[in-house]
Amino acid sequence: MANEFKRQGHSVLLLSANLNPREDGVRRMLRNDVPLVEASEVGDAGVLINDFGIEALNTHQWHIQKYPMTVPNVFDGLRTHVASLHGMIEHGEAFEVTEKQLSSADRKVTTWVYTADKNLGPFVKLGLYDNDPTKFIKIPNGMQPPTISPIDRTQLNIPAEAFVLCCVSRAIPDKGWAEAISAVEKARANSGQDIRLILVGNGRVYDEYCHNGVPDFVYLAGFSENSVGYYAASDAGIMLTKFKSESFPLTVVDCLFAGKPYIATDVGEIRNMLSIEDSIAGSVIELDNWEVPVDQAAAAIARLASDHEVYRSALACVEKLANRYRIDVVASQYVRLFEAGRNNRRLGDRTGEKFD
Repeated sequence: MANEFKRQGHSVLLLSANLNPREDGVRRMLRNDVPLVEASEVGDAGVLINDFGIEALNTHQWHIQKYPMTVPNVFDGLRTHVASLHGMIEHGEAFEVTEKQLSSADRKVTTWVYTADKNLGPFVKLGLYDNDPTKFIKIPNGMQPPTISPIDRTQLNIPAEAFVLCCVSRAIPDKGWAEAISAVEKARANSGQDIRLILVGNGRVYDEYCHNGVPDFVYLAGFSENSVGYYAASDAGIMLTKFKSESFPLTVVDCLFAGKPYIATDVGEIRNMLSIEDSIAGSVIELDNWEVPVDQAAAAIARLASDHEVYRSALACVEKLANRYRIDVVASQYVRLFEAGRNNRRLGDRTGEKFD
């Protein structure tokens, strides 16, 4: 986001609150002409806002959004605070969001941006959404379209004529690797098609599979910085997730950027991510009490692999959907929110006032 704001000609500064250890790989992703300021103390953010004359703040972290709980006037120098939600606060077991915290944060936010409808849960529960629904705007996540470098199937010992599915995710049980293997196995038996599965990612499940082995139709890629290349080498993406905090998985966007449809379970925003008008770029399967219905997944896989018209129909949706998630498109929507707040009085002068 910071890189794209800069590319579009805006003055931008990136704040690192040092909530986690510094990751140099992430630091190198930032443009050299975007200043980075590290401020570990809550009050330092207020000093930064005042010293640099910052008017618009865009936060993506709940721990920063609740700074006013510690320093009530920390954001008072701003004209607009656009706070983005990413599935953190509705996961109460992890973050224990209280009414007091959310109300305090809400008073210093001009617009809440959400990516998935379920992000609104805590606000609806506490009555904050009904107080002013116009304060909440839905904007998808965005990504820079990557340079596509397809992996050569021959390197994976996969025949050119096989129908290949690719799953890119963390290798944890809730991401559905075991269910994907079972579904592909059933789809192979039911359709008679040579359907293959590539699993990209690392974690406990990957380690277990490396030790215990996987069926011959499964290729274990491990972690890769070229996940889009694996999607490009495949015919479709797949993720049978049952991860309860799933919100807006960017791996789906990667697959669309690679030009391929997707098969997924109906969790978080996935159905909307894959839907355009009355069509779906693949298939979306409803969970059964948070369990993956493997037979239904197998049927969806077999249908996509066997019916050329079904596949062509899914493929026809991909390009339009991919353009929806381009970082330039998404960042421009944020810029319009910043510009709308340019003439606002500062937050410190609007105590008790209902924000526009």
